[in-house]
Amino acid sequence: MAYRTLPDEVELKQVVRLGGADARFHVPSFLLPHHDHLLPPVPSSEQKKELESNIDAADGKPKEIQAEHELKQVEKDEANVKISVHARLPACFDQELLDFIAALVKATKVVELEKQPSVMDEEVHGLKDFSRTLKGGMKDGFKKAVVDGVVNDRLIAKIVGKITKKLEVARGEAGYSGDIPIALAVYRTGEVGKDGEKLLP
Repeated sequence: MAYRTLPDEVELKQVVRLGGADARFHVPSFLLPHHDHLLPPVPSSEQKKELESNIDAADGKPKEIQAEHELKQVEKDEANVKISVHARLPACFDQELLDFIAALVKATKVVELEKQPSVMDEEVHGLKDFSRTLKGGMKDGFKKAVVDGVVNDRLIAKIVGKITKKLEVARGEAGYSGDIPIALAVYRTGEVGKDGEKLLP
């Protein structure tokens, strides 16, 4: 269960109820207390050159990005704590949360419309250009009003409602897996152990 707290009130309000959830952290053994002797050696220039060559030899953009990330971590002398978080369906949502999601979707659509270039941004060199630009700006304004009217609260609420109704009976898992970078410099100096038990930053 997930709760939202209000700053001026102590009362808790449930916003999401899940079928289950779990989180896993995979911590390298050399980050545990009294395991400093297992720290990997400082990356050498040969390792860095090898990773640089892996970037050049990468097969496709995804592999190239992965190789670049590995090189950056070696240059920063970092290790990773792997995290994996999963939520098990079905899921039930509070109505206030659904209203917030619907409003957020509508705001996103309006912002996307605002980002589109307008003829009113063009440079005007004469009366004829001004008349044409003004006419185009009026058309853009009318188009914006039409689109804003289509993307209304009722339509978005209906779509969000349909999706959440499906989630209330769906089965499966949704989650995220990633890495938390940990700098090893402080562990190599031994300063972590001076103040007592070794802790992850």
